[in-house]
Amino acid sequence: MFLIGLTDSLVEGKWVYASSMLPVQNTDWNHGEPNNSGNEDCVDIEPSTGKWADIPCNRRSKFICEKPF
Repeated sequence: MFLIGLTDSLVEGKWVYASSMLPVQNTDWNHGEPNNSGNEDCVDIEPSTGKWADIPCNRRSKFICEKPF
């Protein structure tokens, strides 16, 4: 799984890009997600399915970096 730089840590349920705080326009949540089970304020992506899940921000995970244009 890979962190993709999204968070709702400021307002629960309002997902934004952590680097810019801009709102997320398109989502691809896995069924039943986001569910905020256990204070999950970050998002990871499952490489085999491309689907998202909210996870605790302190979970160790690989991450995907944003490349500036």
